[in-house]
Amino acid sequence: RTSHAGIFSYMSFVLNHLVIARKKKFIPIVDMENFTNPYNEKEKLLNTKNSWEYYFKQTSNYKLSEVYKSKNVIFSRNDYHHKMEYRIHLEPKFNAFLNKEIKLQNRYNEYLNLYFQKNQLHDKKILGIHFRGTSYKTSRGHIFPATIEQMKKYTDELTSIEDFDKIFVCTEEKNYLDFFKKNYPKKILYLDTYRSDKNDAFIKYNRKYHRYLLGDESVKEALILSKCSSLLFVRSNIINAANFFSENKQYL
Repeated sequence: RTSHAGIFSYMSFVLNHLVIARKKKFIPIVDMENFTNPYNEKEKLLNTKNSWEYYFKQTSNYKLSEVYKSKNVIFSRNDYHHKMEYRIHLEPKFNAFLNKEIKLQNRYNEYLNLYFQKNQLHDKKILGIHFRGTSYKTSRGHIFPATIEQMKKYTDELTSIEDFDKIFVCTEEKNYLDFFKKNYPKKILYLDTYRSDKNDAFIKYNRKYHRYLLGDESVKEALILSKCSSLLFVRSNIINAANFFSENKQYL
């Protein structure tokens, strides 16, 4: 795939192909070095040119150099087939790959533990909020973004029902974050990630390692969301991933 999709759309793409690989008894390997996407940096980063390996461990013990010397190699299609599943956390068949073929690089669990320690969040009740803006305003096949009024209505409803210690906000829309900072200043948590009010994340590259960082920031936010007590959101692949990584599998 070469589309400007989110990192977890790519993970879902890989998961669906892992199902095929297991069924056919293929040995899977993800090649995002020769088949690049918007997350690939031009030079080697983290000792690899394979953007999949920026974030995830490889799906098998083989190296690409070995694969391309092999006798039998099968390439996947480059599109998202209509029979493939997007809502990965609702398909039990995908759970079999978690922490096996789909395994995050070690530094992410280390980051998560340090983040919770630094902010004293262990045993705290956190409301995780994820609202997409930017591309959701115009991209076909996506849910419409929520309005500011809707965000406030449902955040206030949830916080009036339950006493949350903190509110973790994940959004790439600057206006949305500004709204939550203004309305919930004492409880808000967020990461310092790339934000804009335009659909320009894959257009403007005004920071070093911007391509890598777009995926890195999404992984970190999804992991924090996965530890929240409750979630308020408009459906996205980040929410699907947060639920996929969560130990609580009751989310819909």
